[in-house]
Amino acid sequence: MKTILNAEKSEILIYDVIGEGFFYGGVSAKAVKAALRDLGPKDVTVRINSPGGSIFEANAIYNLLKEHEGKVTTIIDSLAASAASYIAMVGETRKIAANAMIMIHEPAAVTFGDAAEHQKTAGLLEKLRDVIVNMYRDRSGIEDQQLRSWMLDETWFTADESKEHGFVDEILPNVGEKTPKEATARWNLSNFRNVPANWLAANENAATPRLDRMAERLAVA
Repeated sequence: MKTILNAEKSEILIYDVIGEGFFYGGVSAKAVKAALRDLGPKDVTVRINSPGGSIFEANAIYNLLKEHEGKVTTIIDSLAASAASYIAMVGETRKIAANAMIMIHEPAAVTFGDAAEHQKTAGLLEKLRDVIVNMYRDRSGIEDQQLRSWMLDETWFTADESKEHGFVDEILPNVGEKTPKEATARWNLSNFRNVPANWLAANENAATPRLDRMAERLAVA
């Protein structure tokens, strides 16, 4: 299991894809639960730099952090995309580095089977979308219709835009992994449709990410 706890600073580092298994090697709910157990009821800072991953794993992480006895602060050091973006919403205080970004989009899944199986998956994805919209709305105050529109368009928010729309409370000087190239080089962001040009250019030579190899996963955001 990946070590994600910096006990000295009471920090949990979500610096990988969300989910752990054959197609992942990233941050799991099990790892977050273990880190919180080791910390005890202390306040905790969750630092995020992730392209997203499993919806269900992210939801479990969100709920674990929400139930934590101490104060939870979330900091987006570079990227909180897809499923990682709603983990970032759980913080009592939510912060973002000045050059970091948030990306939200519709949940997606790979389905094997006949038309009936695909229809079942489509119905599940609609339910998952509504769950995600509720998370964003509860923390931002943005209306559901606007959130769904942004998700459908795959919208990328700068730090200023993230604060303007209520996704974060505070903008920090650049912290953690400082540039798109340094922070996201291990992920091929071309999986996404609307990556800002400077971020995409920084990832031209990135290896195919684990996010491409998720055929066994039911749903990914």
